[in-house]
Amino acid sequence: MLGKKFFNNQVAGMAVMVLITTMPFLNFTMQLRGYTLSATLLSAAAFHLLSFERKPNYWHIAISLIIVTALLYTIPSNVFFVLSLGILFGIKWLVNGRDTNLGKKTGFSERWVQNRYFVILVAIAVSAFLSYLLYLPVLEDILNERHLQQVKGQSFHSYNVVDLFPKVVFYLTSFRVLFFIPFVVGPFYLYRELKKRTWKTDTLYHSLFIFLLFLLPFVISFIRGDKTPQRSFIPLSGPFA
Repeated sequence: MLGKKFFNNQVAGMAVMVLITTMPFLNFTMQLRGYTLSATLLSAAAFHLLSFERKPNYWHIAISLIIVTALLYTIPSNVFFVLSLGILFGIKWLVNGRDTNLGKKTGFSERWVQNRYFVILVAIAVSAFLSYLLYLPVLEDILNERHLQQVKGQSFHSYNVVDLFPKVVFYLTSFRVLFFIPFVVGPFYLYRELKKRTWKTDTLYHSLFIFLLFLLPFVISFIRGDKTPQRSFIPLSGPFA
């Protein structure tokens, strides 16, 4: 749905083909664990939040609130993905609030509160609070979980850069070495298209959004300095595809 609505049928079809041939995703699909469910919920959350951004409809926000709460409650490490969504829409909220082309909407409330990005951020915050309430009976065990602890009590640990990120990307490619070609050629192609201005603004924005949604969880883990298991990033199979 995400690829079809915000890109085109070809992109959607290609994403499906990539996803169903991604071995780590298929592996955890066969197991009774929450990683495949998390991948579904993450893609659904991105779909409904981006749909609300494009055309504000509170039905999308209501569904997003339920989905994000479920995403956080499925596996605690999914907080990385929800934080990433919050950061991305938070940046858009700041950019929108500082926009000088808002016409008559110059008041503080109109710029910062009465806009779709503020609604999205509130929905994410409410979801986080609801999941916190659901976790209360086991909250102490969650916070003391060894994989969420900092490595040697330090932030910015190199493990996340030199070990975690390369291995996760490699496993998601599932030995399809041709996938590395777009990683090398893609930035040059994007630069050329931007120079020609042949890409639609929406297409560029949504491409960047999906790319950052994939990258930010690793950045957050790096900043925290934790040693998150590689399997925790299986939900990124959707944005990767």
